[in-house]
Amino acid sequence: SGGMVGWDGERWSLVGDAWLQGSLSATLVSGSDLYVAGAFQRIGGMACEGLARYNGSGWSCPWGVIEGGTIREMVMWRGSLVIGGSFKSVGGVRAGQLARWEAGRWIPMGAGLSGVVHCLAHQEDRMYVGGEFSLGDSRKPVNLAYYSSAKLHVVGEGFDRGVYALTLAHNCLYVGGAFHNYAVRFCASDAELTATRETVLMGDGSPLPGPIRVIAHAVGREQGEKSIHTINFASPDYKDEVIKQEL
Repeated sequence: SGGMVGWDGERWSLVGDAWLQGSLSATLVSGSDLYVAGAFQRIGGMACEGLARYNGSGWSCPWGVIEGGTIREMVMWRGSLVIGGSFKSVGGVRAGQLARWEAGRWIPMGAGLSGVVHCLAHQEDRMYVGGEFSLGDSRKPVNLAYYSSAKLHVVGEGFDRGVYALTLAHNCLYVGGAFHNYAVRFCASDAELTATRETVLMGDGSPLPGPIRVIAHAVGREQGEKSIHTINFASPDYKDEVIKQEL
């Protein structure tokens, strides 16, 4: 057991009296709500198994129990909470590692998905899903797909090894993982991202040096209010370093 703390700029403090029995695997802030997920049974003195929400004054978990695994990633998409992970069911609904909470009920999104979801990224009309999984009757791993029109589709030819990180920036989908050269991007002038995938290289033309676990799009400003966009890559192999590429 342990607690969850937040930093207010001056000191650490316990968030929502959040002593919990277990561990956290994912967090999400949406508006004034904080969502936390993991392998826990109670949080803030309340019985919540696997997923809870804090609204600034108290904890709630109206969605039932997460069973057969844990949530690895959460995003808000079209006003709904979307979760991905290794779970088999949520609130008694068989969900296949991918589901969304909408109008007070869980809607499965992972029909045909077999494996584990590690990461999510979304545009207005589609949700990108990365992990270690196959689709349909095939046992061949694809590891990268998108959800659109109530179905999952492979992105390109997929990947033969795990996808651990996704982010969207400037009409490009950046993909990081344990596959050859560790990071690629799909770029297009429209929302379809149908262009051929490109390997993301360092400034000297060499591949990134290790499996990518985190990709983040950051926006900063220079003098004159010019916005500077960067893509940041992190890996356990980098120790305390982050590799940055300016867009």
